[in-house]
Amino acid sequence: MGRTPKPWWREDRQAYYANVRGVCHKLGTSLKQANQVLKDLLRQPETKPVCSDSVAVILDDFLEWTEQNRSPKTYRGYKDFLQSFMDTYPRLRTQELNAGHVTVWLNDRKTWNSTTKRNAITALQRGLNWAVKNRGLERNPIHGMEKPKAKTRTETLTLVEFKTILRHTPDREFRWLLEFCWDCGCRPQEAKGLRAEWIDLEKRRCVIPGDEGKGGRTRAIYLATERSVRIVKRLMQQEGPIFRNTRGNPWTASAVKCRFAAMEEKLGRRYTQYAFRHTWITRKLLAGVDSHLVASLAGHVSSQMIDTVYSHVADDYKFMLEAAARETLQKGH
Repeated sequence: MGRTPKPWWREDRQAYYANVRGVCHKLGTSLKQANQVLKDLLRQPETKPVCSDSVAVILDDFLEWTEQNRSPKTYRGYKDFLQSFMDTYPRLRTQELNAGHVTVWLNDRKTWNSTTKRNAITALQRGLNWAVKNRGLERNPIHGMEKPKAKTRTETLTLVEFKTILRHTPDREFRWLLEFCWDCGCRPQEAKGLRAEWIDLEKRRCVIPGDEGKGGRTRAIYLATERSVRIVKRLMQQEGPIFRNTRGNPWTASAVKCRFAAMEEKLGRRYTQYAFRHTWITRKLLAGVDSHLVASLAGHVSSQMIDTVYSHVADDYKFMLEAAARETLQKGH
């Protein structure tokens, strides 16, 4: 008679697993939950495939496949969303899954905006579509589910607002992250994932390799201020992502959102990390830097995105008036 399976902890997935009749099953994130799920699995007849229709197992398999066949950045993007869904519905089966489960899950994510929720649905659909092609899943139960409209990112900050945010940021760890983003204009995920081996202090820049950069492109972030240089020098001893919270863990998108949510009452509005990038781009345009050069510094392949989405110079009436007057004076009128 074989041994009775017992739950074991998998550190990289932060969950308990067990092998039942030759199949590895995810049981949950707490030992109590894991023992109950394991009991349910052992009660099922041996002739019946156990958990082959489990949403959690299917998504877990998809994550393993993604980790082996896609970039680390792609894997991390899917993992954050899918792990959250699996933790919410650890025993849900594909024949039970419908759009209602997804809606309830998203409604409980109070800090997620419409764009984040749209991306979460996309990640879930991607995993289930993969299962249709690779696991024999008959159909994707949430195929065609309507997604929220992506939120247009147009928020910018004034220097006074930036300083106010820093005053209400008690820990230096979060302050360093915000100051770096203000000075360098990088994407939020670029700052949170920045590593010491990408930093070249002699050339005062950080070069993100193609397999980690957006769109698979190598990306250079320039350390244009002494403050940004001091910050990376202080943090370069870290292994892995250098920006970490007070507990020593790398910053995540959810953690940053929670910090801004906690500060909302004191600040009078909720800010986002992306606003620091928009503000940086706008500052460069107002300073007279050519839009093509700004696009290159910001990591865009062309100035089209700068011209149509990120530029907020039209909101500065003084700048626009000066530009209009300058053209008039040049014509001699």
